[in-house]
Amino acid sequence: MAMFHGARALLFRDGWREKSHYCIARYLEEFYVKSGKLDGIWVELLDRMRELRHEDQYDIVYEPI
Repeated sequence: MAMFHGARALLFRDGWREKSHYCIARYLEEFYVKSGKLDGIWVELLDRMRELRHEDQYDIVYEPI
């Protein structure tokens, strides 16, 4: 969550608002990575955390006892 809110703070500072991990990552790529203000590894890490969160919340696996 901290990565999400930290990245989101950049969007707020730039005058944007959103609620999606995916959109934050794309924004950071477009306006921060391409301009050299941010290393792309941080956006990759944010995307990986997004994937893990999605799997944790939505991938339900039933395993009988």
